[in-house]
Order: sequence, then C-alpha cells, then structure tokens
Amino acid sequence: MTTPLRTAFDCARWLPLVEAVVVIDALSHAGYFAVEELLAFAAAHPGWRWVTRVARAAALADARSESPMESRLRLLLVRAGLTGLQPQLNVFASDGRLVGRLDLAFEAWKVAVEYDGAWHWRQRRQDDRRRDALRRLGWTVIVVSAEDYYNDPAGVVRRVREALADAAA
Repeated sequence: MTTPLRTAFDCARWLPLVEAVVVIDALSHAGYFAVEELLAFAAAHPGWRWVTRVARAAALADARSESPMESRLRLLLVRAGLTGLQPQLNVFASDGRLVGRLDLAFEAWKVAVEYDGAWHWRQRRQDDRRRDALRRLGWTVIVVSAEDYYNDPAGVVRRVREALADAAA
C-alpha cells in the first residue's frame, strides 16, 4: 500500500502523460497533496527511473479538475495550443445570481467547453436550462462526449478553435 503522494509520483513516472495528469488531478483535487509537494517528492528522489517525467505531468496538472474526462479534455485542448483555458468557472448574471459552473472556459471569449458523460442524461433537462441561460448571456457552449473525445479529437479541437475565432471576430 502506498500513500496518495507516492501513487501520483509512480503514476507520473510510468503512465502515459495524459493518464499521469488524470491521476495527479484526481488526487490533488481530493486534497491528498498539492502539486508542489509532488514536485518536492520528485526532487528528493533524483536518481529514480523516469523521475523527470513527474515535472512534465505536474506542469499540466490542475486540482480544479473534477473528473478524469475533464482532465483529458483540458489536456487535448492545451496540447493543441489553446491557451487561456480555465477549469470550473462560475458564471453570474448581472444581479449576482449564479447561472452555472463551466467545466472549462475561455472566459475572455465567452466560450465554454462542457464534458457530458453517460450519467449526464439523468440531468439532461437541468443541463439544457443552464446552458440556455449561459447562451442568453452571450456564451458559446460546446458539449463534448466520450465518443467525440475518443473518435474525433481533432474535430473537438476544430469546434473549439472555430468558436474562439467567431468570438474574436
């Protein structure tokens, strides 16, 4: 049995980059450690095999990520060169009322990227109402499924790039 910190350290060394970041995101989101602690642990073990991979995964990690697929989707966009992406952005109406919390957002351009897993179908109407309210505030909302991510990742990136270009125009 290992600690969450040691588990993240080992996963960052041995897993492919995206999956390593998924593990770091999940464990740091759960409050088991801060990314800085992971980096310090790696620095304390300089001769260990593939220890240099830890810093690369840690640099891409974000404890705000709330699911493995949100982490994977964020990394798809970041690795495609899209910058300015913010996880878990709260959007408020002019009266201060919370309209919604976005999985991923390009706030300056009002472009949201939401991941919908299979369980989202149980709350579909609630999600639709929230997204309609966001659109009334000028947001473009792109919804991505596992099928989109795994079968057409280039299409996901293209849709986001097009939305950003439209927003900038």
